[in-house]
Amino acid sequence: EIDCVVGKREGKSTCLMTLVERKTRCGITILIPKKSKKCIVNALTKIKAKFGKYFYDIFKTITADNGSEFKDAIGMSLTLKNGKKVRIYYAHAYHSWERGTNENFNKMIRRYYPKGTDFTKITNKELQAIIHRINTYPRKQFKFRTALDLFKEELLKLNINNLII
Repeated sequence: EIDCVVGKREGKSTCLMTLVERKTRCGITILIPKKSKKCIVNALTKIKAKFGKYFYDIFKTITADNGSEFKDAIGMSLTLKNGKKVRIYYAHAYHSWERGTNENFNKMIRRYYPKGTDFTKITNKELQAIIHRINTYPRKQFKFRTALDLFKEELLKLNINNLII
């Protein structure tokens, strides 16, 4: 599931793009210069570069809301020459519960960055430390295990053991 967390001025300034893996609830967040289709595709391309050849094994689908920043489904699918791609789905309008995992992850981010936060003053290092804290927070739904531990277990099931998250 994918979404944007806006800061001071909606769509006009730096914001966060969040991508949450559904099974393990492990989240990835990237600072983007503005809330636009091009910035979303560029951020997904960065995530794809981080996961390398395993990207299409880990992310088979992405569910987005109906925001204008997610309207470039072809660009977001990151199609390869050999035909591999990520399938893009859209939730129904005004049905935020269809992407509940991402909404809950964004709520956890808002504990650290309340509405109105100026994301231009936040460093990537600071942001990644907070995301790491969220991903390593023990959760009752996982019998007090962390999302990051579960994500690493899923990577091992795919025979991916050399990936640094």
